[in-house]
Amino acid sequence: LTDVLLRGRELWDYEHEQRTADEQVRTMLINARRMPLPDKDDEVVLMTVSDVTVQRAVQQRVEELNRQLEGKVEQVSEVNRELEAFSYSVSHDLRAPLRHIGGFSDKLARHLGEQADEKSLHYLGVISNSAKRMAALIDDLLVYSRLGRAAMRMQAVDMQSLVADTRAMLDANLQSEAEETGVHRQVEWKVAPLPILVSDENMMRQVWLNLLGNAIKYSSNRDPARIEVDYQQQADGGHLFTVRDNGAGFDMAYAGKLFGVFQRLHKASDYPGTGIGLASVRRVLTRHGGRIWAESAVDAGATFHFLLPPALDAINKGSAA
Repeated sequence: LTDVLLRGRELWDYEHEQRTADEQVRTMLINARRMPLPDKDDEVVLMTVSDVTVQRAVQQRVEELNRQLEGKVEQVSEVNRELEAFSYSVSHDLRAPLRHIGGFSDKLARHLGEQADEKSLHYLGVISNSAKRMAALIDDLLVYSRLGRAAMRMQAVDMQSLVADTRAMLDANLQSEAEETGVHRQVEWKVAPLPILVSDENMMRQVWLNLLGNAIKYSSNRDPARIEVDYQQQADGGHLFTVRDNGAGFDMAYAGKLFGVFQRLHKASDYPGTGIGLASVRRVLTRHGGRIWAESAVDAGATFHFLLPPALDAINKGSAA
């Protein structure tokens, strides 16, 4: 304060620790400067003293939490690096032996030709099919892993177009199967108007591909199969999508297993698949701040709902084009 009084200097945000009568240490923030009095030659010193003990404690706590957060981020980064290494190992080190198993079992079947008895051919078929199923499991597991760590590319995505593209691809698959098997399936689609939302297009494509693909797969015994896609904007601005089919359905007692990795409610011999698709769907929706749930009954079809937050509204964000 001597510099303020004698030299006209100013004191800004000077912190001083003061011990009180009850031995508590308080942090005081001091500001001081000289001010001329109106219509007089004299000056006064304007000084403010503020107790900022609580603010400084909060600031220190925030800094501590930030340091902890940086440590957690580094841990997550390390886990991601390990996952990357694991994915590389799965992709290269496991696929090669599988290709050898499948390839040599096929070669052995051709080599034996007519000399192979029915039991030998059956064994070779089991080996070949198991290798193919394992390869499919690895592929889907890699997709599941990438969906959890890939950077999200948020942009305005037309859900109507995305569903239309997915439907066209699934219809083309059905046509190819019909040409191979001679069995033509009839699928009736009912798609409501869908919004444009800010999301990762490739990830949302996986959502629709899995949900609509499952609807077709599990309604394979229906003629016709009926698949509905509905949409409702909620009162809080949230976006509720619904996919409904008239297929095999499932027992709600096992609904908790639906979205787990490698979890299946039906035999693979009845409905092929790896049991990773719905887990991937939940992972994508969770990364978008959403959630998914299902309703069903055995032999009465299934209904899947997923809810995305209002923050993804492309129009409100000015992102629709």
